[in-house]
Amino acid sequence: MKPSYIYFFLLITISCNNYIKINNNSFNNESYLDYQNKKILIDDSLVIPKNKTLIISGKSEIKFNKNGIIINNGIFKVGENSKKYSQYSIKNDTLENIKSVVFIGNKRGSFIINNSIISIYNSKFKNLKFISNNGNLKLNNNDFNNSVLEITKGSIKTTNCFLTNNTKLKIIQSENVIFNNNYFYKNNDVFIIKNTKNINFLNNIFEKNSICIKLLDNIKNINIYNNLIIENKKFMQSNYFSNSTYILNNTFYKNELLIYINLNKISDEVIISKNNIFSENKELFNLTNININNSYCLSDNFNLTGFYNLNSKEVFKNKNTYDFDLLKNSPAIRFGTNNKNIGANLTKIYYYKYLKYIN
Repeated sequence: MKPSYIYFFLLITISCNNYIKINNNSFNNESYLDYQNKKILIDDSLVIPKNKTLIISGKSEIKFNKNGIIINNGIFKVGENSKKYSQYSIKNDTLENIKSVVFIGNKRGSFIINNSIISIYNSKFKNLKFISNNGNLKLNNNDFNNSVLEITKGSIKTTNCFLTNNTKLKIIQSENVIFNNNYFYKNNDVFIIKNTKNINFLNNIFEKNSICIKLLDNIKNINIYNNLIIENKKFMQSNYFSNSTYILNNTFYKNELLIYINLNKISDEVIISKNNIFSENKELFNLTNININNSYCLSDNFNLTGFYNLNSKEVFKNKNTYDFDLLKNSPAIRFGTNNKNIGANLTKIYYYKYLKYIN
C-alpha cells in the first residue's frame, strides 16, 4: 500500500475515533445518560425510551451519518441553560456567537423525532429536521441553518433563536404556539400553519424572507405584537378565514406586500390593526371578502382605512442604517392608545442591537 493511502486511512480512523457512538444499547442498564464536552456520532437509530433521559451539554458536537436518527419517547435535554453561553459578542465590527452544542446533519437531512419532551438551549443546527408529534418542544437561544421543524398536535415555545437559510416551521393541529424574540432571516416560507389556535408572534424580527406566515386552514387567535418586519416579499398569506387576528405595535418597513387574503365568501370578521407604523412599503393590504381596521397607525405613503391614523415621513432616526429609533419630534411619540409610542418597542427586541451587524 502506498504511503499516501496509509496516511489517509490512518487519518480517517483517527477522525472517527474522536466520536463516541451512542445507540439503543446505551440505555440497556441506564435510565439517565449525560454527555458533556463530547463528540457524538449518531450512526443509526437512537431511541430514548419512555421514563429515560439523555442529556448532552458543554461544548459538544453531535454528528449524524446517513442513517442517523434520534427518536425521543422520554426526556431529551441539550445545551446549557446558562447566561455563560447565551451572549453574542462583537469583534472587529463582526457579530460572533458561541454555542455550547453543535448539531451537524448530513446533506440529505437528518431527523430528530419527538414524541415527548425536548428542551434545547444554546445550540447550533445545520441540515436537520425535527418532527414533533404530541410533544412539548422548548427552544432557547439556538441557531437553525437550513433546517425544518414540524409540530403536530403539540406545543412549542421558541425564544431568542436565529433561523436562516431556508429554515421552515410547519405547525399543524397544535395549540399554544409562542415565538418570542427570534430573528427570521433570508428564508422562503418561514411559517406554514394549519388548523392551529392561540399563535403568538412577540418581539421578533422578520427580515428578507419570501413569505413569513402562510395559513393553510382556518386559524383561531393570532397575535402579532411588537415585531420589526423589514424587507420581506410578503408577510402574511391566506385563502382561509381566520378568527381573531390582532396586529399591534409593529413596525413594517420596505416590504413588497404585507397581507394577502383571498376568501371565497364574505366574512364579517375584521382584522384589527392598531399602533403600527408602515414605512416605504410597496403595498399594504390585498384583501378579498375581508376587511382590516387600522387605528392609531402611521403610514408615509398610503391612506389607511380606520380611525385616528396619521401620514408622515419624518419618523425614524436613520432607517437606511437600520436605526428605527423614533426621532425626538416624531409624530409616532405618544400617539398610540394610552399616550404610548406606536410601532415596535425596540428595547424589548433582543436581536435589534445586532441588526446592523447582520446586514
